Amino acid sequence: MKTDIFLIRHAKTKWNEIGKIQGSLNSSLSDEGVAQAIQLGEKFKEIKPEVICTSSLERTKETARIAMNSWGETREVQEYEGLNEIHLSEWQGKRFEEIKKIHPLKFERFMEEPHAFFMSGELPGAENYLDVQIRAMESIAKILDRNSGKKIAVISHGIVLRILLSYLRGIPLELSNTKINIAGNTQVFHTTWIKEDMEMISRISI
Repeated sequence: MKTDIFLIRHAKTKWNEIGKIQGSLNSSLSDEGVAQAIQLGEKFKEIKPEVICTSSLERTKETARIAMNSWGETREVQEYEGLNEIHLSEWQGKRFEEIKKIHPLKFERFMEEPHAFFMSGELPGAENYLDVQIRAMESIAKILDRNSGKKIAVISHGIVLRILLSYLRGIPLELSNTKINIAGNTQVFHTTWIKEDMEMISRISI
């Protein structure tokens, strides 16, 4: 059975605006982010999601609440921890400029070759792209099992969406940084999934 999933990045946060690394930490929406979430509600009027799924991080749930209020409709909100943003260990809560100053070589690798950087273990305690892909795809499988045949809005995070889009487009994780830009806040990607005998077939529409 065909299931439409609209992949969406959360609205802009206060930490986004000041260049602070969020990862698996929480940060509330900025004024601009609230306006983006309100505008997302207008998009919901067009796509008419039957279910909304978020990560367990507050910025995705806040985006969903504001968007639904703007839309004027209420939908079941399902929370999936596997959709959380990549865990960035001791870098979380620090500004990008601070990391660049203290660890210039590591920061350069992180920006230019993130998959290789994380796989190398240069940032102890951090997840790598493969870790994130596995848990994110497990969450998508659960979403499909629970909501087969429905229109679903999935609100997640920049790196998670990059990794999911890499899967959808058949791009190896080591090339994802050069092939797929981080999604803009509240950017929407329409994807179609068919699950047959535990195998997921997908098609991306933008």
